[in-house]
Amino acid sequence: MRMKFKGLKGFTSVEMMLTLIILSLLTFLSLPALTTLGKKLEVDSFLLFLQTDLIFAQECARCREEDVIVCFDNFLKEIKIFQGGNFLRKTALPKKYSLTSNYLNNRIIFHKTGQVKGGTINLWDGKELVGQLVIQVASGFSYVKIN
Repeated sequence: MRMKFKGLKGFTSVEMMLTLIILSLLTFLSLPALTTLGKKLEVDSFLLFLQTDLIFAQECARCREEDVIVCFDNFLKEIKIFQGGNFLRKTALPKKYSLTSNYLNNRIIFHKTGQVKGGTINLWDGKELVGQLVIQVASGFSYVKIN
């Protein structure tokens, strides 16, 4: 005995295949945008973290009335902060990035008043400049520029 299904509705296999094809195309087209967004967020978060380290160094110089030195070491992939020979903080630089600056020997010196020589810190991903942190003259205020 055969059962008849009346009034039951559903999708045909052709409709399901077309739906999957459309979803696949949308995913394929949006993937490059998502990967560049992820890279931009990574660069932005690192530069903001670096900016926070510089603010920390400036405040330490002001509060303790002693010069603070921030050093970038691309070989060891780290950023170190020193005050009066004492080590204050170390931040790891992501492996694929390197930092350059117009500061002598990649050292930023915050004077006991919190003032600093103005300059630019460049973040590189291989040979591509991916972001900058600009430090204003004297005030030491910094802002981030993402390329």
